[in-house]
Amino acid sequence: MAHQTTLTPNPFITGSIARVVVINTDKAMPLVVHVDPLYQQPLLLKPLNPGYTFAIRFWKAIVVAVFLGGIALSFIWYWWTFMLDGLPAFGIQRHNRRSVADFVVESVIEQKELALAHFRSLNLMWVPKPANLVRDST
Repeated sequence: MAHQTTLTPNPFITGSIARVVVINTDKAMPLVVHVDPLYQQPLLLKPLNPGYTFAIRFWKAIVVAVFLGGIALSFIWYWWTFMLDGLPAFGIQRHNRRSVADFVVESVIEQKELALAHFRSLNLMWVPKPANLVRDST
């Protein structure tokens, strides 16, 4: 199963664009899973892997700590240090967001029926129109 991250209209929320993972299954039609709600609400992943929920929350806390630490450091050291701490915070946050997409694909590979049923029950999975898929550069 190959996957890629793209943008596509969300059929469950009219007028919104969703960042999705395209999962090419054995069938001719690909499936997409909307990954942003899974990153914003890690408890949605708990039925598939409770440890992953903790990992997402842990790295979100690290991002906040790095960013706030840089702001505090700018008061006691050089004023511009808050700008430098944004780079590692952004990098950690971006990697954490991408790891959610990787986890979605891994869970579909390992626990195919359970994962597909779980994502469908949350209205996070659908079959897209191929013309609507736009490559995501994030």
